[in-house]
Amino acid sequence: MRLFFSSIALLAVVTFFISVILTTSGQFALAQASLPATSTAQAGSVEVDARRAELEAELAELEKEIGVQRVILKDKQKEGTSIKRDVAILNAQIQKARLVIRSRNIAIANLEGDIRNKGEIISDLNKKLERQRASLSELLRKTNEIDEFTLVEVILGNQELSEFFADVDSFDAIKERLNLSFYEIRAIREATDTERVILGEKRSDEIDAKVAKEREKRAVEISESEKQRLLSINKNQEKAYKEVLDEREARAATIRSTLFALRDSAPIPFGEALDYATIASAGTGVRPAFILAILTQESNLGENIGSCYLRDTEKG
Repeated sequence: MRLFFSSIALLAVVTFFISVILTTSGQFALAQASLPATSTAQAGSVEVDARRAELEAELAELEKEIGVQRVILKDKQKEGTSIKRDVAILNAQIQKARLVIRSRNIAIANLEGDIRNKGEIISDLNKKLERQRASLSELLRKTNEIDEFTLVEVILGNQELSEFFADVDSFDAIKERLNLSFYEIRAIREATDTERVILGEKRSDEIDAKVAKEREKRAVEISESEKQRLLSINKNQEKAYKEVLDEREARAATIRSTLFALRDSAPIPFGEALDYATIASAGTGVRPAFILAILTQESNLGENIGSCYLRDTEKG
């Protein structure tokens, strides 16, 4: 313990003598003798100070820009959340439109089936109408043949009376069939007209369904395009601001590193330090090598003076 306090006392004495020597006239003479080296060191220190001031000004400006860029990026990220919500709404609308398109496709398929069915019904009615027309033509031909015979021609003929009345009954049956055929033809025409009207309505519904389907498809395409546009704009903007922020932060980090290297003045030349140590040795009896070792360890020959970071103002 006595040795420790002796070392402390010795260090205090050395430090005192160095400060005394620097303020004495003898030290002033030594400083005059080494003026060129000191002037060179001072000139270098001025350049370092100027460079440090320049970098500190640039760093302050960069930190201000970084703050602005962070705010902008944060706003863009908030916009990204809003855009994602808009995109989710668009996705729901797109899904709904696609379901409507599927229902349109089913409706169109059903209408096409109904149209084919109505076409077949109309075709069958037309065939039936042609058969009725052929039957009617045959009935009219037979009626005309009967009308050409007069009662006298029938009586004067070789027919018996029973055959005559049989022909009369046949004629009445033909007329009845003729009337029935007219009725059936009229009913077939009415049914055909009704089916044609229904067919026209079905075709009109089909056209409307196809138009609506194309409209829904177009709405889906527009929504998809808008969704991609929103995502692309926000993503590109956010990326651009992020790149600017990264560049500013990288530059700020470089400047901080440079300022750390320039944090203090340059060390005094070794020869000058040796002269100071020799003068202090003469006043204290401590070897110059030991004094130089202390200066090197504690301040790297003056380079680290003032660079200590004070964590606690009370404890040091």
